[in-house]
Amino acid sequence: MRRPHVDRGHVAAASQIVGALRRPGRHLLAGALLCLLPTSCTVFGQFTDDAAPARAAGPQTWTGHGLVLAACGASGMSQPAVELWEIDPVTGEQTGHRPALEIPGQARLTYSCDEAPAVSRHLFNHDFTAVAVQVVDADSDASRAGVLDLTNGQVRTHSRPPRAAFAPLPHDDLAVFDDEGRTLWYRDDSGTVVSFDPEAPSEDAWTEHGAFAGGEDSDASAWYEANASGLANPSGQVLASGNTLQVIDDGRRLRMFCTALLSGEGVTGDGCIASESATDGAPDIEPVAWLDDDTLLALDGPRQGAAANTVVRLEFDDDFTSVTAEPALPPSDWLHGSAVASLGCEQFATFASRGEDLAIFVQDLYAGDTEMPTATAVIDSGGSEAPTAPSRRARLIDWVPAPGEETTCVP
Repeated sequence: MRRPHVDRGHVAAASQIVGALRRPGRHLLAGALLCLLPTSCTVFGQFTDDAAPARAAGPQTWTGHGLVLAACGASGMSQPAVELWEIDPVTGEQTGHRPALEIPGQARLTYSCDEAPAVSRHLFNHDFTAVAVQVVDADSDASRAGVLDLTNGQVRTHSRPPRAAFAPLPHDDLAVFDDEGRTLWYRDDSGTVVSFDPEAPSEDAWTEHGAFAGGEDSDASAWYEANASGLANPSGQVLASGNTLQVIDDGRRLRMFCTALLSGEGVTGDGCIASESATDGAPDIEPVAWLDDDTLLALDGPRQGAAANTVVRLEFDDDFTSVTAEPALPPSDWLHGSAVASLGCEQFATFASRGEDLAIFVQDLYAGDTEMPTATAVIDSGGSEAPTAPSRRARLIDWVPAPGEETTCVP
């Protein structure tokens, strides 16, 4: 298949929002593989054996660039915890680690880190020193948008001053950071989209962007609604969530694939997108990155009950009535549970497992199933020499360029 031209300035934005530009490396994807050919499995094993082991970094070290993995789970603690790692995409060296930090009982994440990577990325600020939370007061049931500082464990809330002496209780929710990771956005008790800078709060720091489902500042409200609940394509006109696409212009909600279509039965109406491929069962799609307005990278699986996943590239026609699914990796016994894309590099990285082995692979976006990916790191998550190495629970959520570079590509 001919590789389409990639316009760096346009594919970098997830939606049109006044005055906001998306930082490179925010486009993400996730996926996993099923081993179909023994020869392919052998080749993948050879790549892994040659890869550089990921070396553990010391506590609280962080360079601010590389592949970022996150885990939000129990981690043996009484409360959910957040833990972060960063790995150099070229050398495979672990360059940073933010140890597991228990989320205080009154604080809640908007969603878990196991959401689609582009969605999970909006939980964190620009340098991964803070995560967005909703803080609930047990006595009054009031809830306020805030941040949990990942370097010291402190929770900070900066609710707007009350508009009257006897004001209603605040009920803020759906707290996420903007594309730059600098401004915190949330929905207040009236359904209004509000944003502010948590690093420099003041009485006039809050900006209203209209109602959650539309308003005067429609671009900003649309951006927030998309990034708080799904993935928006570069023009902001199509939202992907699970197996469903929502077309903003005409309000259509479409299933990407239909079992009846794939089994050869006829389907009428606009509730389904006809598939020109993937005829071996109804795919279970997890959208993870838009490459352009009509090309989506996604995690597909399991198929027909198989306990394995694969990365696919979905190419829609102009009016989103048909789709072609193309494989993004060759068959293998490695299971690729998460991945991120660097559109500037035209590459994506996957965090993979095979039995007890963990590894990071890098592949060209349009290589398909004809080229073997590069194994950039082997991760010893259970060895005594790597106590801070990423665990199986971790998921890739970002690929951050080095300072002064637009991209950090794997040769």
